[in-house]
Amino acid sequence: GAIGYVGYDCVRYFEPKTARPMKDVLKIPESLFMLFDTIVAFDRFYGIIKVISYVAVPEDGKTGLEAAYETAKRTIDDLVDVLNSPEIELPEQGPIELGQEATSNIGQKGYEAHVTKLKEHIVKGDIFQCVPSQRFARPTSLHPFNIYRHLRTVNPSPYLFYVNCKDFQIVGASPELLVKSEAGRIITHPIAGTVKRGKT
Repeated sequence: GAIGYVGYDCVRYFEPKTARPMKDVLKIPESLFMLFDTIVAFDRFYGIIKVISYVAVPEDGKTGLEAAYETAKRTIDDLVDVLNSPEIELPEQGPIELGQEATSNIGQKGYEAHVTKLKEHIVKGDIFQCVPSQRFARPTSLHPFNIYRHLRTVNPSPYLFYVNCKDFQIVGASPELLVKSEAGRIITHPIAGTVKRGKT
């Protein structure tokens, strides 16, 4: 399976009109996907955990396939043993420094200018959805995974994620179902920046 993200700024590849010069402030990829042979999936709806291991079909026929299948079974058994162990090692957490200030990347006036510009585009009729935003940053000594664990407690959304990309981590929570495929139907429930279509 593939796990990763597509950044908002990638919209310029699909809607060229939105393209503009941008500063690479964060120094992280615009999009990133990682492929995994084995996945542990927690189904919150049914309350079950599934361990899924990919088996590549070898070219040497049935014998090779049976060996690959047995290897995948052992991988699953090993992971189940880890999941059933009474103690799972958590990341070390040093002293936490409190009172750090968060700063915006554009400030209040910059944000208000964004909103004013978006209103102009709405009047022109050349946008159908907009999400004005600003990035707040603050230093922290918290381990990223511990931030995720705390987020699960204070905001138990149906879509929580912690993605460790080695050089950086992504943590988030969202109540929004963007796209779902179920029984041959595509379901979408976007909630950001949308409103019922009017007469105009």
